[in-house]
Amino acid sequence: MIKSNVGPINEIISDVAVKIQNEIDNKGRDDIEIAMRKFYRI
Repeated sequence: MIKSNVGPINEIISDVAVKIQNEIDNKGRDDIEIAMRKFYRI
């Protein structure tokens, strides 16, 4: 049976989530508006 060390795994998962959120925050509102216009074909 394989045992995993949960502490480092949780730290990696948390770091990835924080980096993704930071990228989303850095994109800004303009990119979201453009994406929504394409979605609704406005």
